[in-house]
Amino acid sequence: MMNLIFKRIAASIIVLFLVTNCFGQNNVKKYLAHNHNYSTDYSYSIREIIIHPDSTYIFKNYSVSSKKEWKTYKQYKPEISSGTITKSSDYFVLTEYRSGHETDFSWTVKISDRKIVFFFPNRKGKMRTAIAYKRIYN
Repeated sequence: MMNLIFKRIAASIIVLFLVTNCFGQNNVKKYLAHNHNYSTDYSYSIREIIIHPDSTYIFKNYSVSSKKEWKTYKQYKPEISSGTITKSSDYFVLTEYRSGHETDFSWTVKISDRKIVFFFPNRKGKMRTAIAYKRIYN
C-alpha cells in the first residue's frame, strides 16, 4: 500500500516537472553583431536583434567610442526599432515599423538557430551576403 502511494507521488512529481519544463522554455532568440561604424566620427557599433515567437523583432543599435568598450555595450542607451517578420520564398523579410506605421526599411535575411545572415541584391539581382549575426544565449 505504501509502495503504491510512493509510486503515485513520484509519478505526479515527474509529470509536474515535465509540464513546467515544456511550457517554461523561452522561445525568444537573441542575435549579436559588432564591427566598426564608418560614419563621420569614429565609433564601434554593436547591433542586437531579438526574435519573438509571434513573428516580431526588436532591433537595438548601440554605439561605443572604441572597440575596447564593446563588451560593456549594455551600459549605453541603444537606438531601438521594431517590426514584423514575413516569409518570402527562401528568405525572410524584416519590415520595420515606427509609430505604428511601416517605414521604407526592410531587410532580406536567412534565419537559422545559430545565426541570422543579411543579404542585399547585387546589380544582376543575385543575393549577396552583407553581415551575419551570431546567436547569443543569455
